[in-house]
Amino acid sequence: MSHDQPGIDLDKIRIIQDFLEKHFHDVKPGDFNERFVYNNGQQTSELELQREFIDDLRPEKLQEYVQSTLLPTLRANAGKIIRFGADGISVRERHAS
Repeated sequence: MSHDQPGIDLDKIRIIQDFLEKHFHDVKPGDFNERFVYNNGQQTSELELQREFIDDLRPEKLQEYVQSTLLPTLRANAGKIIRFGADGISVRERHAS
């Protein structure tokens, strides 16, 4: 069964994945393209991106947003689940299974 969703911009997902791989370890895409699991060398974290939020950003704006907002937020919240969406940023605890 495929989880592909029409309209998703895989180039934007690749921009985010490349960024994560540059700054973190063991970056793994989740079941859907909008979710990543990564490690800062000590703790595993998760990044969730609301699809509509990604779709609304042009690639050049996305790169700027990743550098100015995404990276500092991810670094400040190691070991947690960080969600970026049109309604803002939310952070919650990640429970190991």
